Amino acid sequence: AFSPDGQFVACGSRSRTGMLTVWNFRRRAQVLSTPHGHSGAVTAIAYSADCSVIYTGSDDHTVRMRRTSPGSLSVVLPGVGHRATVTCLASSPDGQHVASGSTDGIIIIWNAKSGAATSTLRCHSIGRTPIECFRDAEGPAVTALAYSANGQRLISGSPDGVVRVWDATEMWRRYDAASDLWGYKTTAVGMAAQVTRALVDRLRNDLQLGSRIEID
Repeated sequence: AFSPDGQFVACGSRSRTGMLTVWNFRRRAQVLSTPHGHSGAVTAIAYSADCSVIYTGSDDHTVRMRRTSPGSLSVVLPGVGHRATVTCLASSPDGQHVASGSTDGIIIIWNAKSGAATSTLRCHSIGRTPIECFRDAEGPAVTALAYSANGQRLISGSPDGVVRVWDATEMWRRYDAASDLWGYKTTAVGMAAQVTRALVDRLRNDLQLGSRIEID
């Protein structure tokens, strides 16, 4: 994951110690390499909007945060979390929240300051009703997350190829963007500077295809 200012790139290892390595991209120099506290491989990484925090997800089902200042230690985000591998992370533009997605089909919104889980979104839930986590229900895995530039929308992608658009302020699912690419898995999503456009990366077998959808 690149830092928002483009100066650093953070990567995780698949070792059982959850190694985190950070490079100064411009200088091509390693600035950090340390176990990050996970008991499994690091499977997702995201920077906070101000580059002061690195968030990591793991196949140990946890999300951890670490300040980028020297000597900082990683801290696990507390409370009821995911039941399966954390596959993607996204930090809100205002730095107030971080979203995590997992193969358990759940999106959790965390308070970036306290580390507490504030909302839980399920991929099969829709409408203007409070969305709660029913642990026995099943939904498609969440493989990609991105906030809109104004922080009002959260975009999620899943292996079923559908891109889901969430209201990130009131925490409800607005709609599913129609997929005209049957059989493709959504592997990455990203928002353009304009809130009305999302970039989607899809994969089917060895063919990778980028597409664009309109967001309201």
